[in-house]
Amino acid sequence: MFVETIDSERAEWGKWEERLRLSEDPPDGLVLHVVWDAGNGRVGQLNVWDEPGKVSDFYVERGQHVIAELGEPKGKPDRHGTALAFFMRPAE
Repeated sequence: MFVETIDSERAEWGKWEERLRLSEDPPDGLVLHVVWDAGNGRVGQLNVWDEPGKVSDFYVERGQHVIAELGEPKGKPDRHGTALAFFMRPAE
């Protein structure tokens, strides 16, 4: 598993979320996508991927097209690497 976090302005996140469709049409390899209100007009985001290669595939398939349209985002992902431990309670 590969983990990344993003801190961004809420308005910027909204534009990117709409175009990347992480919640509505999750890309192959995305295990977990969580976004929260961080206060002061900012949001935090946690993405967990199967492996780093899946992030690269997603960038080629969707990300680079959105960057061409919107320009580079201010809130860029912080890549944390491979998870050492992971637990997620199954849905009931």
